[in-house]
Amino acid sequence: MPYRIKLGERLIEADTPDEVCELLKRLETDGAGAIVEAPQRHVFDRWTLMGVALFMEIIENRPDQRNLIVRLYSQQAWRKESLVAASKISAQQLGGVLAGIAKNAKKIGRPPVVKVEHIQLAGRRTCVYRLDDTFRQFLARELQPETNRAAQHGSADARPIGSGASTPQVTHGAPVPPHSR
Repeated sequence: MPYRIKLGERLIEADTPDEVCELLKRLETDGAGAIVEAPQRHVFDRWTLMGVALFMEIIENRPDQRNLIVRLYSQQAWRKESLVAASKISAQQLGGVLAGIAKNAKKIGRPPVVKVEHIQLAGRRTCVYRLDDTFRQFLARELQPETNRAAQHGSADARPIGSGASTPQVTHGAPVPPHSR
C-alpha cells in the first residue's frame, strides 16, 4: 500500500517509509517556505566494481532479488518462461522482483541491471532477460570470494557460479533465436 503525504500543494507518493524519508530529504524549502525540489544526485552511465559491490550489499537482505541476479548471471540470456520455471515464481512475481532490482539500481544512481528484449516466437510475444554487460563483468569478481569460501568449506556446490556463462546456452531446450542475441 503506497504512502501519500500532502506537502503544500504537492502530493508525494512512496511505497515504503524509507522512500518517504528519501523523498523528503530531496525536498528543500526556499527562504519564503515554498517547497522546491533539491538537485538530483549524480547518475552514473555505467557500472563499476564499487557500484556492483554496493548494489549487492543493498540487496543482501533481499533473497528474491539476489537469487534472481545470480540466476541471470548463470546464463547469457533467459526467456521469460524458462526464468519463471527455474525460479519457481509466477510471471507476476518475476515482474515485482525485477521492479525491485530496478529501484535499487536507481537508488544508487546506476543504469538498469537487467536488459529486457521483447521478441516474438512462433506467433507469441515473450521477453528475453540479460544482465547488463558491465554489471555481469564486475559481478564475476564480486561473486568470486563466495565461490572460494564454498570451496574451502567443501560445499558440493563449489563450482563457480555461472560457469560456462561466456557462451550462450539453451534454456530448457528452447534456444534464444540468433536474431535476438
